Amino acid sequence: MILRRIWALTLVLGLCQGCQPNPNQVEFVVADGFRGTFIIKPDVPDGVELEKEHGRFVVRIPKDGILGIKGHGPFNSYLCTARYDNGDVIWVSKRIDDKPQEGEVALLGGHTHIESANNGKQVGDYRWFVGTVEDWKSSRH
Repeated sequence: MILRRIWALTLVLGLCQGCQPNPNQVEFVVADGFRGTFIIKPDVPDGVELEKEHGRFVVRIPKDGILGIKGHGPFNSYLCTARYDNGDVIWVSKRIDDKPQEGEVALLGGHTHIESANNGKQVGDYRWFVGTVEDWKSSRH
């Protein structure tokens, strides 16, 4: 019950934040050939510091798909693009009902995952999926 309330509050706050007039620009740069879920873990003391390059935050996802960052990053209100290290573009939704072409590699999802730790505190991370819509439907994202 408490997790439902937290989820609902997170959703409402996320929707309100998404209406900011100047959202952050984020570019995900994914290791060549990566497919599946990648995870960004916030508040990692020895994590990377996300910095702006040419007016946007460049978030480099390693081969194992797990990135620890200092702080929470620019993910409360953002517009994003995505590409592989080699420059190949990864499709990203720009409008509410747009969809990638069949078989096209896309950035899908984009949600906060929250669970309880052994000490009773809640820990969260950010998750996205890279692959085709068919991959997404058959995965445990």
